[in-house]
Amino acid sequence: MDSSNTTSNVNSQVSHAGISPRSVIKKEDGVLGYYFSAQVANLIVRACARLPIRPNHYTFTSLVLGLAAASLFTRGDYSTNIIGLVILHLSFIFDCCDGQLSRLKGLSSTMGHWFDYHSDKIKDGAALLGLTYGVYHSGTADAWIFMVAYVTIFFQFLRNITALNRDNFLLEHEGKKDRAHTFIAEKGNQLLRTLKHSSLFKLSDRVLLFTVAIVFDLVKEGIILYALLETIYALLSAFLNYRLFYRFDSQQQKK
Repeated sequence: MDSSNTTSNVNSQVSHAGISPRSVIKKEDGVLGYYFSAQVANLIVRACARLPIRPNHYTFTSLVLGLAAASLFTRGDYSTNIIGLVILHLSFIFDCCDGQLSRLKGLSSTMGHWFDYHSDKIKDGAALLGLTYGVYHSGTADAWIFMVAYVTIFFQFLRNITALNRDNFLLEHEGKKDRAHTFIAEKGNQLLRTLKHSSLFKLSDRVLLFTVAIVFDLVKEGIILYALLETIYALLSAFLNYRLFYRFDSQQQKK
C-alpha cells in the first residue's frame, strides 16, 4: 500500500473532524509518557485510524500485556525481567493509544474512562507484586519484601482516595478539580510541563522507575524506593486535604 495515500486518507478523515492528529497527544504527562510512549502511540493511532478499533480495544490490549509482563517478573531472573519490561512498555504505549483515539474520534465515554482508570491500577499493582515475588523467588530478599509491597499499595490507595476526596470537594464548592501542587511552574513550556507532572510520580514515572531498576538489576532497591515515594506522596496528599477542609470549616464558623 502506498504510504502517501494512507497518510492522505487519514489526514482527510482527521481534517473533516477538525482535529489535528498531533493535538491528541496528552501534554499533562511525565517525561517518559510524553516524549516516548505518547509519541509511539500517536504513530499507531494515526496508522490504524481507519480501522474499526475502539479505545476500549486498546485498553484491553494494554491490560493483557501488563498482566503478561507481571507474570514474567515473577521468574526473578534478569533476562526474563528484560523481556517483561519490553512488554510493560508496550502495555503503556497501548494505554496511551486509547486516550488519543478517544480524543481523535470523539469516542469518550464514562465506561471507557472507568475501564481505563481501573485497568491502570491493576497493571501497576500487578507489576509491583510480580517484581516483589521475583525478588523473593530469586533469593535477593526475604519475606519482608512483601511487607514493603503491601505498604506501597496501602499508601498508593490512600493517595488516590485523598486526591479523589479533594477533587470531589472542589468540584462541589468551586466547580473545578484540584490543581497540581508542585514547585515547578509550567509557563507554557512543554519541557517544564512534563517535569512538573513527573514530579507528581505518575504512572509513567513508576514505569520509568521499574525500567531503571530492572536494567541496572536493582529491583529490590526499586521496590523500596517506590514504597518510600508513595508514602511521602500519600502523606502530602492527606495534608492537603487537612489544610483544605480545616480552612473551609474555619470560614464556615466565621459566617
